[in-house]
Amino acid sequence: MPQAIGDPEELERFAYSLQQFIDSLNDAVGNLNGAFASLGDTWQDEKRARFEEDYNALVQQLQHFNENASEQVPYLAALASRLRDYLQS
Repeated sequence: MPQAIGDPEELERFAYSLQQFIDSLNDAVGNLNGAFASLGDTWQDEKRARFEEDYNALVQQLQHFNENASEQVPYLAALASRLRDYLQS
């Protein structure tokens, strides 16, 4: 007999929380990108160059996470729906 393990509501709550986090992260990164770009020529030294390298690497990692997490949200919603249908049958 097939067995389903999981709580559709918990999956939906997590998907919602994940989407909220993604949105907040995108807003925060966008704001920080704008602030960093507006520095313009104000901060020009070796520390800025090192910081900019680290910052760009972090933004790239966050972008990768964002892409991966954004794929999980609809997957989790679909999984919750299938699980709910199964549990109600």
